[in-house]
Amino acid sequence: ADQAIDACRRAVRASPEMPHYKALLARALWAGKGRTEAIRLYKEAADLGNLRAMVSLGLILESGDGVPRDVPAALALYERAAEGGSPDGAINLAVALLQGSGIARNPARAAALLTRASEQGSAIATYNLGVLAQDGVLGSPDKALGYFRRAIDLGDARGYRAAAILLDEGRGTRKAPDAAAEMLLRGVSADSGEVLSELTGKAASWSADTLKAVQARLKAAGYYAGPVDGKGGTRLREPLQRWRTSGTPGPKGS
Repeated sequence: ADQAIDACRRAVRASPEMPHYKALLARALWAGKGRTEAIRLYKEAADLGNLRAMVSLGLILESGDGVPRDVPAALALYERAAEGGSPDGAINLAVALLQGSGIARNPARAAALLTRASEQGSAIATYNLGVLAQDGVLGSPDKALGYFRRAIDLGDARGYRAAAILLDEGRGTRKAPDAAAEMLLRGVSADSGEVLSELTGKAASWSADTLKAVQARLKAAGYYAGPVDGKGGTRLREPLQRWRTSGTPGPKGS
C-alpha cells in the first residue's frame, strides 16, 4: 500500500486536474488505512465526474464502513455512475431495485440496467441476468443458459457451475450429461475450487449420468482408473486436482 500511495501521490501532483488519479490515490489510502483522506479524495473525484470514485464511495456509504451509513446517498452515487456509463454503478443500482433496498422495487428498470451493463461487457451483470432468468424473476429459464455461457466468455468462472446445473437437470434446456460434465471440468480448471469441492464432497447434487461423463473424461485423460459408475466422492479428489493443474492432455507431441 505504501508504494501505491507514493506512486499515486506523485501522479496527483503531476496531473492535479485528473480525477482518475485522485480516485486511485483514495483506493490506495483506503487499503493503507488512511480512510479519512481516502473519503475526501473519493468525494473530490466523484464531484469531478469520476465514475469509479462514485461507485467506490457509494459502496462505503451503503455499508457504513468507517462512516455513518447513508443508503440514499449511496444510491444517488450509483445513479450518477450508471447514467455516466459505469456497469458497476448500474449493477449496484439494479440490485437495490430488485431488493427494494432503500428504494422502491422496480424489476423492469433493474432488468434494463443489467442488460445495458451486460451489453457493455460486464461478466457480473451477465451472470446475474442468468440467475434471474433461471429463477423466473426476470426473463424465462430458457434464456439462462445463454447468459451463463456469455458470462463465461466474459470471464466469470461461476458460469461453468451454473450452466452445468441447467444441463444436468434439464432446466430451461434439454438434459445433456456430456455437456454438463464438460462445464464442470472446465469449472474445475477455472474457478477457486468450488466445483472440485462439490464433486468430491456433495456429489449427490449431480445426476449419475453427469458423474459418469465426468469419470469417463478423467479416465480418457489418464487421471482416473476407477469404475465409471456415476459415484463421486473423495476418490475423485486426486484425479480432479490433476485435471485442475494439468488440464486435458493434448495430442501426442503437443
